[in-house]
This record gives sequence, structure tokens and C-alpha cells, in this order.
Amino acid sequence: MLNIKFLKKWPLFYIWIAIVTTISIFCAFLPLTNTTGFEFSFIIAIASSIGAGHLSSLYPARIRGQKAPFPGSENAPLKILWHSFRLNIFLVLIPLIVIFLNTLRVPPCDTLTGMKFFILLPVISLFFSTAAGVAAGLLFPNAILSSILFFLIYAGTLFFSIYKIYTTPGVFTYGHFIGYFPGAFYDTHITVNKSLVLFRVHSLVIIALIYTLIKLFLDTTTLTLSFNKKVFKLKYLTILSILGAIIYLFNFNSENLGFTTSHSKLQEILPKKVSNSRLNIYFDKSFTSDEIESYTEDLFFSLYTIEEALNIKSKEKYSIYVFKNSTQKKAATGAGVALTKPWLKEAYIQKSELPDFTGRHELAHLILGTIAKGPLKLAGNLNGYLPNPALIEGAATALGGSSSFMDLHHQAKAMKDLNLLPDINSISGLGFFKQFAPTAYTASGSFYLFILERFGPSAFKNIYKGESVKKATGFDLARLKTEWFKMLDNQIMSQNEMAAASYKFNRPSIIAQTCIHHKTEINIKSERLLSEGNCKESLKLLNENCGQGKCSINQKLKILDAYVKCGDTDNTISIANNILKSDKQTMITQYVLELVLDLKNLPDFKKSSDYLTLYKDSPDSSSRRRLYIKYYLSLKNDKDVPYIIEALKLGNNDKDTNPSLTAIHINSFYLNNKDDSLAAYLAARQFINFKDYKTGTDILSEAFINSLETEPQSIVTEACFMMGKAYYMQKKYKQAKIWFDKIKNDKTGLSGTKFLASDWSKRADWKQ
Repeated sequence: MLNIKFLKKWPLFYIWIAIVTTISIFCAFLPLTNTTGFEFSFIIAIASSIGAGHLSSLYPARIRGQKAPFPGSENAPLKILWHSFRLNIFLVLIPLIVIFLNTLRVPPCDTLTGMKFFILLPVISLFFSTAAGVAAGLLFPNAILSSILFFLIYAGTLFFSIYKIYTTPGVFTYGHFIGYFPGAFYDTHITVNKSLVLFRVHSLVIIALIYTLIKLFLDTTTLTLSFNKKVFKLKYLTILSILGAIIYLFNFNSENLGFTTSHSKLQEILPKKVSNSRLNIYFDKSFTSDEIESYTEDLFFSLYTIEEALNIKSKEKYSIYVFKNSTQKKAATGAGVALTKPWLKEAYIQKSELPDFTGRHELAHLILGTIAKGPLKLAGNLNGYLPNPALIEGAATALGGSSSFMDLHHQAKAMKDLNLLPDINSISGLGFFKQFAPTAYTASGSFYLFILERFGPSAFKNIYKGESVKKATGFDLARLKTEWFKMLDNQIMSQNEMAAASYKFNRPSIIAQTCIHHKTEINIKSERLLSEGNCKESLKLLNENCGQGKCSINQKLKILDAYVKCGDTDNTISIANNILKSDKQTMITQYVLELVLDLKNLPDFKKSSDYLTLYKDSPDSSSRRRLYIKYYLSLKNDKDVPYIIEALKLGNNDKDTNPSLTAIHINSFYLNNKDDSLAAYLAARQFINFKDYKTGTDILSEAFINSLETEPQSIVTEACFMMGKAYYMQKKYKQAKIWFDKIKNDKTGLSGTKFLASDWSKRADWKQ
């Protein structure tokens, strides 16, 4: 039983109880931490481990001062540890009670996984801190020195964890006091993995070692560790040897066990290396020689583009690690998202469609790191020691560009008109992470691009170095925002673009969502089951996600796509009608209407007018192209048309369509309709996709002669892009530039499309 009378005279115990209780209640009212899960467990692990270690370091002194029960000489080490742990257990029990009571207010997510995290993080951390604290308390008779020693040990382990993040490619860290920190702010998928379980076994082995050492060296008369004791007993030496060997094996195999990573490990995972005067690029073994050549050229061009924009002439050399997908990258670095470590001059990205604007964004971080101050080479206050996320990400976004059909300023203008544009002051600190990531990145990117365009690279660089905007531009921040808004107001927006922006930006941030990791895990499992053909279990999981509070529109779309892929027409129509009744966003309704129209057994499937109506209202260029082609094909009486329309159908599984067979049908259709410019456009598209660039340009040239330019703008624009890219791949850069400039100079074109054409035109110039 716990001796309550001793606790009454220990106010520090109640102070720590009050601290963890306050933190728990605070967490209960934050969406990300209001149920059992990783974030709640991580926060409680930090608070309870500090409290437990502090109290435990003082416990031996309280025994000596007769303020706590004397353990006696028999099994004294075990009794001291046990009595101390019984006190400390309240530091995790109370938070657990608080969060379980909170389920009366907030439905739980995944209680089983939440409890796994709670045991592996705060509970085992409490054990570890108790053992470390007691050892510190027994080492020094003086209570103050014992406390100082514990806090030094705690700070030392944190420093070591930070040092590993600073010096290695990983963003994650494991620590015996805190458990596990994943590192990436935008990671929506955090699970209990094998590495975490094994690391906590490692922690338990160290606890056993601490207990054994206390057992060996404890002098029960003075209740201190005495190193004058004769401890050379075979039993204890054997136990110490076994525990030491296990700990050594854990540390020696830390990379293989996933506790840490290294550059040699990454280079083993990514064995294909390309090196030139400015870049070392490491590729996964799945990359072909052509892909490596294209990616290397793309990254080198991005380097040139950024340095030209900043008027920088540098000889710095950077390392780029290119993974085959986000899963491989997360396993290697701890982050599924792209990331950069400017202080190491390294970026970690994944395979993407070229041009890779994400890779360019990360390169921008590296280049900006050459002018930033501080150990992190990032913009911020106090000479870079206090990073400014809006400036860091805004500057990189401004230099990195966008692959959207709207450029940065048009996207910011749309957010402004939709009342979604965050104040630049509010996102300069931690408020950046309160926003949905694309919202924060785009808003800050447009603002700093405006500064770059209006005041030039010198002012832009000076701000990044730490100079005030007033000194760099001559305008205070309020005046700058006013001028920025004036510039945004001059951007012309269509209703379709506004609808697309609403769909893209009107979403909550990760920290504003409950059960985000659980929902992501369910979606990943359901996608895997769906790819395996297990429709029943996949849909069961997707519908379970909808049971976690209000079913989001994106979750409804996942269910809709699953019903389509499973061939369940009745449920497809049902969920489609539900979405159409409840959601007014044009992007969503257009997608759903097209998907429903694509179902073959609907009476009005063949009505071309339906596709034409959707085409006229479609908010983005890719869907406009697709809808118009469906409309065009539905008017044709040709044996190949049904297969082509089937291939264009939304919601298709990859296994449902054979690209080679689709190409054969399209080519057959073209041969039967040679004078038809749209048939030629479709055929050329296939030849270019299969890298027969010469045939593709020949057919497209013929299509333009046959009045392709009279077709819808979205199709003409893509045809021009196809011509430009095909000529570029044939190393005919002058011809390529002509076609890219044609798009760039089109006054009626979409801003993002013109930006992309301008980028390709510049690339063609660069290659000449």
C-alpha cells in the first residue's frame, strides 16, 4: 500500500501531478491530441518522464531524512525502485483517466493502437526515468546534486537525439526518455512499428542493467552507492555481461533495426550515382538510364533557374537522394514527404513527373542555405536560431514554382476572394502549422514572389538573411501587404478557377483533425485490399472511417471510387446522389457527374450532350480535355470507340486497361479517320507517350494543318505542349521553343499553363 502520510509532506509530488493533469486537460481540447494516439502519448511521455525522474532523484534523500519509508536491508534496491515507481505511476494514470473520460465528449479513434503507444511511450519512459532518477539519488547524498545529475542526464540524451537529427539524413529519433519522435510535421501516417517495439525492449534491458548495478553497489547503511564494495561475484558478473552484450548488440545493429540511419545506409539503398560539378545525385536501382539522365538534367536546370533568379554565382556542391516512392523514403529517413537539410547541403525527394517542382523547391532551400545565418542555414530571428517557417517555405515556394494550372498569384488571389488567405503575420511563427499545408505554402510563396518581382533579388536575399522588410524594401509590412493585395486584385479569375481553388484550399490543417493517423492507416489498408480484389473488406474499412465523426467529402469520394472499381452500380449511384445533394463544390460535383455518366449500363450513357454540358462547366483543363474527347467519341460510329471510351472512364483500375491495347485501338481509329484533327491528336498522344517522338510530331503537324487550332483551347494547348516536348526530346530545341512560346504568349491561356510553358521555353534556351 502507498504510505499517504509521507506524501502529505511532499508538495513537489502534487506540483508534478498538477502539471501533468493540466497538460492532459489541455490536450483533451485539441483535435490532434484529444484521443489516445501517438501525439497524446508523446506529450505525456515528455512531461511524465521529467516529473518521474525529478521525484525519483529526490526519493533516496527523503528516505535518509525519514520522510519516506526505509526499505530495510533485504531487497533494498528493488523496494526503493518499486516505492518510487508507485508514486510516479500517478503521472501516467491521471492523463490516461483524463483522456478516457474525454471519450464521453469525443468518440475514440483506435483504442488498441492508442494503448500500444501509451505503453510504449509514457509508461516505459516512466520506468526508465524512475530507474535513472533513483540511480542519481543514490549516487549523491545531496538532493540538489542528485536532481541536477538527473536533469543533466535527461538533457544529454535530448542533445544526443538532436545531434543525430542534425548530423544524419534522418528526421526521426528514438530516445529512452521520450520514446520516439517522427520528425516530419506533415506526416499523417504514424503507426506502432517493429523498430519502436524493439527500441523499448532496449530501454527495458538498460533498466535491468541499472537495477543490477544498484544491487551490486548499494550500501544499505548509508543508502548510497559505494564503489568500495567487493562485487566480484560470478552470478552478478554473468548478469552484467549478458545485459551489456544485449545492449551492445542493440547499438551495433541500430541502423538495421531502424533506430537510426546514415549516409552510407542511404547510398546502399540508392546505389546508382551521378556526379557532376554541382550535384551528387543518388537513385534507386529501379531507375532506368533514360530516367536518370532526364532527372539529372531536370535538377541541374532547376539549380540554374534558382541561382539566376537570385543572381547568385556559386560553386557549392549539393547531394540529392531520389527514392522510388514515399514508402521507401519514409523507411530510410523517417519522412514520407520531401525534405531538405541545408546545413548538410542535402535534399531527399522521391520519383515524380518531370519537371519536378518539388525537387526544385527542395533545391531552393539548399541554395538559400548559402545565404542564411545560423547553424541550420534557415531564415529566422536571432540570427537563424529561431526559424521563420513562412519565410523559409515562402521563399522556396516562390523560387520553386508550381505545377498547378494556376500560378502562385492566381491561387493567392482566389484564396483572398474566398476569405481563405491567411495573414502573413499569423503564419510567420508556429501559426504556419495551424494552416492546411498548401494554403500556408501558397500564401507565403505568393507574398515573397511579389517581393522578388517588385524589389529584386537583392532585397529578397537580404530579407532571408535576417534584414527587416522595412530596411530591405523601404516599406513596412503593412504597406507591403497593401501593395501585395493590389497586385492580387489585378489578377483575373474565372469561376472555374475559383471552384478549383475552393476545393484545393478549403481544408483543415493536420493539427485541426481528429484521428488523422488512424484514418490514414485505414485508407492505406483499404487501398491495398481493393488492389487485391477484396472489395468487401476494403469498403468495410472505408465505411468505418466515415464512422469516425462526420464523413468528409474526400472520404465519400474514396468510397465512391471503390464502388466503381468493384462494379457495384447501385451503391455507386446511391453514394453519388448523396454527394451531389450535400456538396456544392463545382470540382466535386463535376467529377461525380462524369463518373456516373461513365457507367455503361445507364440509359443516358451514349448521350453526347451530357458530356458537352459537363465540359462547359468543368473547372480544370485536364477534365475539360477528357470530357470533350468523350463527347467527340460518342458522336463517332467506329468499332474502336467503345474500347477507347472504356479506357478514358473514371475510376478504372490499372488492370482494367492495357496501355498497349488502348494505343492499338486509338491508332486504328486514327487510320480510319485520318483527316480528323482530333483523331490525329489522340494518335500523336500515344506515339509520344511511347517515346516515338518523330511519328508523334509528324501526326500532330498534320493535325494542325487539318484545323486542330479550331478545337477547344485546352486541347490545342496540350497539343502545343506535346509538340514542344517531343521536339525537345529529339534535341530540336529551337523548334521546341517556338511551340512553348506559342503557349506562353497566349493571352487567353491559364496562368499556370503559361508559367509551365515559360519554364519549358527557358529550358530549351538553356539547352541550346
